[in-house]
Amino acid sequence: MVSKNPTKGMRGVSIEFAGKNRLLKYHHGPIGDVEQEANKILAPLLAKGEMVFASGIFGQWLGNSKIFSLALLYGLKHEDADLSIEQVNDGIDAYEDGLDALGRQMALAFRMARDPSSVASLQASWKASDERQKILETAQQIQEKGARMEAEANLKDAQMKMKEIQKKLSGQTPLASEPS
Repeated sequence: MVSKNPTKGMRGVSIEFAGKNRLLKYHHGPIGDVEQEANKILAPLLAKGEMVFASGIFGQWLGNSKIFSLALLYGLKHEDADLSIEQVNDGIDAYEDGLDALGRQMALAFRMARDPSSVASLQASWKASDERQKILETAQQIQEKGARMEAEANLKDAQMKMKEIQKKLSGQTPLASEPS
């Protein structure tokens, strides 16, 4: 749910996190904190003097669990200045909707702070991605079902051939090469 903070006019995303309804939002200060902390983590992976800006962090690096936790912490700090990284990690572990859903909420809150006009296109891309994923899952299920059906048919065919061979070996039916 998208809400507007009446005191600052800053948009945010309401989430249920760690047993509380919270407003996840980013403004300039927390975005800078995310950049600073994330770049400390990313420094060994980057060329000397290179840094990743917030749009890159929220767009590409939330898969890193430490960066994910830090970004969430700074997005919630406006509500609870005493919130610790340990509390955030515990909340992440207990989050019922899954990390992808939480990551999307973080990305949405970041976009709302930086470029609200891009929110609709972001949500449309997620919808298209979700639909594509459903199609892929359905195709995989159909493929697996087809493979099972083919395997079952092959098994029945093999069982019939085994019965035929057993009959021939027990003398019930002459072999094709034997005279009748």
